Amino acid sequence: MFTTSRYIAYAFCVSALLALSACGGSSTNIVEREPVENHDDHDDDEHSHGDAPSSKGRLVISSHDEPEVMVYDLDDGEELAHYPMESAVSAVYASANHRFALVLQRDGNQVNAIDAGFIREAHGDHFDYTIAAPSFSDFEMSGPRPTHFTLGSDEAVIFYDGNADTAEVAQVGVVSNANLANGAAGVRIELTTHQHGAARTLGEHLFLTVRDPQDTSTTLPDQVVFYHLHDGEYELEHTFEMECPALHGSAGWDHGVAFGCGDGVLVIHEESGEFVAEKIANPEGLSGRIGSLYATAGAHELVGVASGELFLIDPEAGTIEALSWTEDGREAVAYAFDAEGEHFLVLDGQGGLTRLEVEEEWTALAPIEVVASDLSGLSEDLRVAMAVSHASHLVYVTDPVALTVLEVDLESAAVTTALTLEAVPAKLAWTGFEGTHEEHDH
Repeated sequence: MFTTSRYIAYAFCVSALLALSACGGSSTNIVEREPVENHDDHDDDEHSHGDAPSSKGRLVISSHDEPEVMVYDLDDGEELAHYPMESAVSAVYASANHRFALVLQRDGNQVNAIDAGFIREAHGDHFDYTIAAPSFSDFEMSGPRPTHFTLGSDEAVIFYDGNADTAEVAQVGVVSNANLANGAAGVRIELTTHQHGAARTLGEHLFLTVRDPQDTSTTLPDQVVFYHLHDGEYELEHTFEMECPALHGSAGWDHGVAFGCGDGVLVIHEESGEFVAEKIANPEGLSGRIGSLYATAGAHELVGVASGELFLIDPEAGTIEALSWTEDGREAVAYAFDAEGEHFLVLDGQGGLTRLEVEEEWTALAPIEVVASDLSGLSEDLRVAMAVSHASHLVYVTDPVALTVLEVDLESAAVTTALTLEAVPAKLAWTGFEGTHEEHDH
């Protein structure tokens, strides 16, 4: 019913059990930003014609204490590279094709990209695959306070909040997979004022938030507009009249987009060739507002988060209902769907991972106690984090106390240590080939 990716059926070659030693060796490959190493010599790269090679993928991890990111191989646990950044890393996200990791530096007004080395190229009736050494990409997109990041089918969307103190207005950058591969900057839209906003693509359309520049009481937007892509540029087509006060958070799926509002959830979908906006009102007793939304590509229902509580949103029925996930007062710190949309995952501040079974009426299973370390002494700006593999049914969770990354099997609930680090892990993103390390059938 749910799926975050459309897996291609590959005939896996048993002989292609890659140790990935040729992608960086057994020793650490330190790659400094100045000068940038482009790894043009691919003699040691692993190539596959027609069949995607089996690999758990790689994690790109930011350091909490230093402005740097590291690339680790999940097949052998080796560090392949690390890259100093110009500013503190505020977030790390994977691109739509999971080849690149985009590194946001909010305070440094900068977004960079790491090419993790998983290259897929179309050749007639088949794809060629290469696992190359990681490299620091030529891609660079500066702008005032890059904050929110969303994915479309082939592109990433970065929302820059702008800066009231420096009179810099908010901006939106849309970056395709091809832009990242070619080091191109993508498409940029400049708004009329600063705002803590959001943007999402749906096909050739771009939906983004706007704020009344005369309203100085808040930085949150209250309305949504949409653009259409023409000849490589986005042109404004329509402003939805329905207001969305205190707008924060968004989600997208195959047939629509949604935004969290102070009084409910704004759902926009196509009807008779036109986009229609409808508001689903908050249920009685809801404290706070739904400020985060999650969906998968084929979603029929969305998950909303309000003050740590979960709500199930049905856009077609126009309903919002409470969704129970914990019985012992755990505090959630991260959320995600698994790669196949079978589970909605909640990572809590104690290092526990709760799975909600989507096909079983969103039943919450007993939490997997992933992190054994005492996390009570962590600073307020450091929490456990997770990254979902799109090659298998695995999830990776950081332990910033033990300086490790733990691997969680969502089916067996087994927990193993995947990586031992030399820095305190903060943010992380999974990169790799989708659906290439399956060990089970569906």
